[in-house]
Amino acid sequence: MFLDIIPKEQARRLINSKRDDEIINLSEEEAIASLNERWNLENERYNEIYGFDNQDPSVFDLVVDTTNLTVEEVGEKIYEAYTNYIK
Repeated sequence: MFLDIIPKEQARRLINSKRDDEIINLSEEEAIASLNERWNLENERYNEIYGFDNQDPSVFDLVVDTTNLTVEEVGEKIYEAYTNYIK
């Protein structure tokens, strides 16, 4: 499953997250840079462990663009795909 989002929206969500244990005080550009760095490090680990590029949506069975969806809507799409899969 690949959950996709445009970088600007991902940065906005990070900046506006209300986590009790941390304060996010980044500009949009800083947030995008930080998220890209994290994404690249994660991809390196995936390549080492699993031998595939986790930034390539074509290697996943399900791709959901979460940019304009709520958490509930994403969950519904995942549930629908799962129930179709097990049929």
